[in-house]
Amino acid sequence: AAGNFDEAARLASVMRAQANGGALLPEQVWNAPDIPELELFNGEATGSAMPLVWAHSEYVKLLRSLHEGRVFDCPPQTLARYVAQTNRPRVAVWRHDARITECAVGRVLRLDFEKAASVHWSIDEWRTTNDLLAAQVRPGLWSMELAISGASVGTIVRFTVFWVEEMRWQGEDFSVTITAPTSEALEGVTTTVRRSVTAVVDQLIGDLDGSVDLSKNPKHMRGYGK
Repeated sequence: AAGNFDEAARLASVMRAQANGGALLPEQVWNAPDIPELELFNGEATGSAMPLVWAHSEYVKLLRSLHEGRVFDCPPQTLARYVAQTNRPRVAVWRHDARITECAVGRVLRLDFEKAASVHWSIDEWRTTNDLLAAQVRPGLWSMELAISGASVGTIVRFTVFWVEEMRWQGEDFSVTITAPTSEALEGVTTTVRRSVTAVVDQLIGDLDGSVDLSKNPKHMRGYGK
C-alpha cells in the first residue's frame, strides 16, 4: 500500500525461503535461535500445520499485487477513509516496547503499561506536576490519557513511572515532544510496475517434487485427529 515494491518482493522471497522442499508454507516459522533438541531451527517450520491454505492464499495475493503494481484486494471503503480522507488519529500511543518521542499537536498522549502503574508528569520542565493512576482495560493492560490538548508545538511532555504492585519507581524519565502535524496520506498506491508473474515466481515454477509429509516434524502430529 505504501508503494515499497522492493520490500514487498523481498518479503515474498522470505516466504519462499520458509517453504519446505515441496513448496508448502507452514502455519508457524521459528524466529529465535536454534533449539536442536526440540527440532526447532531458525527460519524453518515449527511442526505446526503445513500446508496452511491461508498462508498460500496470502502469498498468491502478494504476487498478484506485485504484478499489478497495487494492492489488488484493497477495500475501496478503507482506501477512501484512511487515504483519500486522511483522517487523523485521535491519540498517540507510548508503550515500553514502542517508546515514541513525538506526538502531533492536538492529539491525546496515551500511555499503556503491562502492569499497574501511576505516572508523575509535567509539560513545563517540572515547574508544575501532575499524577495519574492508570486504569486496567483488560488483563495485562493498564492505560491512561494525558491531558495535553492545549500544549503547543515544541512542548516537551516529561514523565516517570511508579509501579504500584512493586512499590518502586522506574528510575528514569521519559519525554515526548509535541510536533506540528504532518501529512499521513500514503503515496504510490496506484503506481504501476511492469513485472510479469513468471518473473516473480520463477523460483517455484516446476517445483513439484518434495516431501510428502505435511509437517516438518511428523512426531508432533502423532495422534492428531483422534
